Amino acid sequence: MKYVTLHAFQYQHRIMERVALYRNCGEMNFFPNCERVVIAFKFCVCFPICMSWFLFLITKHALNSRFVS
Repeated sequence: MKYVTLHAFQYQHRIMERVALYRNCGEMNFFPNCERVVIAFKFCVCFPICMSWFLFLITKHALNSRFVS
């Protein structure tokens, strides 16, 4: 159980770093539906599998946006 908690904490820390980049979404206009992303993030914090999926989505979106613009 300790391992799972530690694992979840590591994912949370990584996601927190990413989310800090996207915090002022309105100014950056990075995520069109930023509020939904934040809600999903808060829901996902407790689930390591969900966190890795969430990290994948954010990274994928970031790469797509970079290449498009």
